[in-house]
Parts: sequence; C-alpha cells; structure tokens
Amino acid sequence: MIDKEMNLNRDFCVFSGNRDLELLHSFGDFPVYMGCVDTPPEEDVFKPMNWYISKSSGSLQMNPLVPLDLVYLGQHNDSTGSIWDAHHAAFSNFILKNDIEKIFEIGGASGALYRKCSAARKLQWTILDPNPEVNEADRLRTIKGFFDKTFSMEVSFDILVHSHVFEHVYNPMEFAEALSNYIPEGKLMAFSVPNMKHLLEKCYTNALNFEHSYFLTADYVRYLLTRNGFAILSIEPFMNHSQFYLCRKVEAVESGPLPDLYEQNKKLFMNFINIHKEVIIALNEYLNKTSEPVYLFGAHIFSQFLIAFGLNTDRIVTVLDNSPVKISRRLYGTDYLVQSPAVLKDLPAATVILRAGDYSAEIKKDIVENINSHINWLE
Repeated sequence: MIDKEMNLNRDFCVFSGNRDLELLHSFGDFPVYMGCVDTPPEEDVFKPMNWYISKSSGSLQMNPLVPLDLVYLGQHNDSTGSIWDAHHAAFSNFILKNDIEKIFEIGGASGALYRKCSAARKLQWTILDPNPEVNEADRLRTIKGFFDKTFSMEVSFDILVHSHVFEHVYNPMEFAEALSNYIPEGKLMAFSVPNMKHLLEKCYTNALNFEHSYFLTADYVRYLLTRNGFAILSIEPFMNHSQFYLCRKVEAVESGPLPDLYEQNKKLFMNFINIHKEVIIALNEYLNKTSEPVYLFGAHIFSQFLIAFGLNTDRIVTVLDNSPVKISRRLYGTDYLVQSPAVLKDLPAATVILRAGDYSAEIKKDIVENINSHINWLE
C-alpha cells in the first residue's frame, strides 16, 4: 500500500523533486498515532510535526516523516457512520459501470469495497494489504504485503482499485510510477481520494497529519496520472468528501506542466493555523467559565489537533466516540479512556466540543435525536 522503506528526511518537493521547501508551521510534540490503544501513556511516542511548502509547486508537505510502524500502529479507522457507508456504495457503483470480472484492490483491509461490489455482481477479487482483516472466500484471495516499486507478484485483473490510499503514500510520484510499471497497457484503474482542498478550506483537522503527509488536490492528481501514462476517463465527486477517478494505462498521454499553487496553498494553510488559534482562545475562555461537564468528541486526529493547538484539557471529562473498537480504550497521546456518547443520556446539563469535519452533522443528529436533546454544543 505504501513504501516500506524510505529516507524519513523528505526535504524535497514530492512533485517537482526540487529542494525548495519553506517552513510554515511546526508543532513541537504531536502523538504519532491517531487511534486508540491499550498500552500505558508512558509508551506513547511524540514527534515534531513540521509543515513546509514548496516554492516551485505549492505542495504542502511534512518533513521529517515518521516511521510507518509508528504511524500505522494498529487499525483506527473502521469507517463508522452513514457517510462512509454511502461512500463505499457510491464508489462501488462507479467501479461497476465498467465491463469487468477481475479486480485487484490495494489496501482493502476490511473488505468493505469487496462486499459492496460482490453483492451486486459475481467477481473475482484479490486484496493486497499489510494487515488484511477479511477471510478468503471462494472468489476472494488476500495477499499480505505492500504495493511499491518492488512488488512483482503476478495478479490477473481487469481493473486495479484503491480507496483512500494515494494520500497516504510517502512518495506519490514513485507510487504513481510503480502503478504505471505494474498495470498492463489498456487496463483500468479506479480510485477514490479525499477532497483535501475542501477539507483545508473548511479548516478541518483531518486534512493534513502524520498519515496525510502531503496536500493532494485535483491539480496534482492530474499531473501524477498524466506524467505516468494514465489517460483520465472520468472524474466523479462524492459529496464534498471524496473524488473518484477512472483512468486507463496507455502508451503515451499528453502531460501538462506542474501547477504552481504556492500563493493559493500558503494562504489556505496559514488560514487553517490562524483560525484554530482563535478557536482555541474561544474554547478555553468557555471552559474557564462553565460549571457544566465538558466532553470532547472524536477519539481521533480531531481531538489530538485541538489539544496540540492548546486546548485546556483540565476541564475535559473524557473523549467520546461512536466506534465500538475505540470504546474503553485510551486515545493515544492522552490519558482519556474513550466512552460512548450514551454516557450523556439523562445528564441535566453537559457541553460537547464537536469539531469532526464533515462527520459533525450526523454525529450531532444522532446524539440529539437518540441520546440527549439538551446538550450544549461548541462547534
């Protein structure tokens, strides 16, 4: 799925290769893993999170990188919620528009995409993932491993698919080259990537982090694909959440110039930083005044970023989350044992800090309609 080994000092633009990075902001100590654990807090690892911009392309990217075994310590994103379920359904429909029988999926650990597609049509499916969580079946084969330039196993397929993988690679140009070298001419590739421009424009904290270590937008995706011999056949948005791409490996395709988005991306990123500084001031003022119990929603990067920006945690009871794999476990980088929002039931007064990006609306709706309609929200 991602490079197993690489130099952690990524001091070059991931698109141009130029060593022209300008430091924009540094978080001195940030928890390297964005999930929940059963280990004691003293075992947590913190690393600097330094964000740079390339003067030649405007690429926002992190340097240095963090070893993959720390970043991907365990499974933390079980895609809980209606938005993720709708995403998988929509992406499955996007894939099944094509005349295909054999699918090779990179990074399909949970088997969610396999199940959606196979429910609609009989398919032969192969999943490559370092930690596959789905059991092999009559028409399903799993391979434990990574996809990178060294991957050479022969897999028969009509289309190669991957969902929310591209933004995790440490060297996107090398990854695109590896795909180009592996996929035979004429074969299809379909993939889904997050709408990172939307995320950063909305100042959502799941845009850039130790896993999303560079800013992947439509301009850069087009450059990566055409530069490496992929003709783009169609692009389909899914809400503001993701973008689906269908392309074909061809002998040659016209590649446009590398976009120069320096001014635009620098403004976006610094707005993200400055707005969060203002948000933290407002939240801390509220925490210092209220006598209500205050909860923080999101056992994930959402909460870790607020804490890194300076949220006063002395007044936070605990962290809430809907994911069953997180309940009663500790959010990495904190002392908080995660609880279900069900603990809010029957409380006469309580405040919830909710800044979970595009997922906030469905989270709030569920709590208001099914748990407690008297919650005070800080959003």
